[in-house]
Amino acid sequence: MLNLDLISQVLFVALMAMLLYVLYRRFVAMMMRGRITGSYARVASCAWTGPDQVAVSIETEADGQCLVQWEGGQVEFTLIKGHQVVEFEVQGSPEMLQFDFGNQMVRRKVDS
Repeated sequence: MLNLDLISQVLFVALMAMLLYVLYRRFVAMMMRGRITGSYARVASCAWTGPDQVAVSIETEADGQCLVQWEGGQVEFTLIKGHQVVEFEVQGSPEMLQFDFGNQMVRRKVDS
């Protein structure tokens, strides 16, 4: 009988600890709701427009910089808020381009 009392008390304490943990996490989530926001760019399209010429369509909610890298080269340009199309030359015929917006990195295949 003593063992059953001990087991029930241990289970009760464990259940209370789990309940307090869940309530704590919900409280923290409620307090942080709406405070953490980010501004992320979206690469809408990436296509060849000619030999060694690529056009990239980018949508962003804030001004910033973008560094585009590929095997054999890189180019950097300034972004403005909204939708824009940027054309640049690439050496060779890379299959993938890597876009570095500072707070995110995106890899896109160049469409034919």
